[in-house]
Amino acid sequence: MKWVVRIIVVVVLLVIVAAVVVYLNLNRIVRKTVAEQTTASTNLTTTLGGANLSLFGGSLSLKDLEIANPQGYSDPKMFTLDGASVDVSYGQLRQDPVHVQNIDIKGPKLVLEQKDQKFNIQAAMDQMPKREPSQKEVKVIIDKLTISNPVVVVRPGIPGVANEITVPIPDIALQNIGSGEGNQNGAALKDVVMQVVNTMAAKASESDKLTGALKQQLASAAQNVAGKISKTYQDQLQKITDLTKQLPGGVGQSAQDLINQNAGKVDVNKTVEKGIGDLLGSNKDKDKDKKKGKSATKPAVGMPF
Repeated sequence: MKWVVRIIVVVVLLVIVAAVVVYLNLNRIVRKTVAEQTTASTNLTTTLGGANLSLFGGSLSLKDLEIANPQGYSDPKMFTLDGASVDVSYGQLRQDPVHVQNIDIKGPKLVLEQKDQKFNIQAAMDQMPKREPSQKEVKVIIDKLTISNPVVVVRPGIPGVANEITVPIPDIALQNIGSGEGNQNGAALKDVVMQVVNTMAAKASESDKLTGALKQQLASAAQNVAGKISKTYQDQLQKITDLTKQLPGGVGQSAQDLINQNAGKVDVNKTVEKGIGDLLGSNKDKDKDKKKGKSATKPAVGMPF
């Protein structure tokens, strides 16, 4: 009987060892897949420090995720997070689209850098790869996504303004990603990433730590990016931010109306410039000059004012 007991013990130990090996390889595969899929979807190099899938299913934890800045910007990283927990089952991971009940992103940091009057989030949105309908990509439906303890660092690139402004923002909750308006086709990873990043930028534009002009520039950039994602996201963003209130006069509502009508086909920056011109009266002066047949340019040096 002793040899039977020994055989059973050996078999149990082999099963345990095999299970541990599979489990460790599974975590490695998940970590590699998340990094590769996010890189391919966003066209921004993404790394992930670790992934831990619950042995009995039900939860997945990620840590030390980093997303690079678009080319041309000085900081190597645009977005980092300490960790994230995901409520999901093995069965849901095999679905198409992948259905996730809840994601909690912990301690994310977004670096908003402006260069040549263009924020990096706009550059990132513009360089997102365009996929043909025949090309396959991972899509997800997320019932609820929460962002806990977020921080935004703004690098305005404006003379006379601090080189770096740290802006703590409140926790954020997004609902029904990839399933709004009866749509059950899911959202691409790039859209999920940009919804998180852009919502943090929009909330930062409300901070009193930023000057009025910088608030308007950042609000304009966030509106511009929102118009290129989805109508459902635009509506949700408007509910959780005072984004259009950062724009002067009626420009905020005008920009929102135009974006809703033309999703991504509107140059919000031009709209804002026109609105500011109207507010200051400079556009009205130009119109008067045109009616009188006069040039709207400044007088030459030496001419009387």
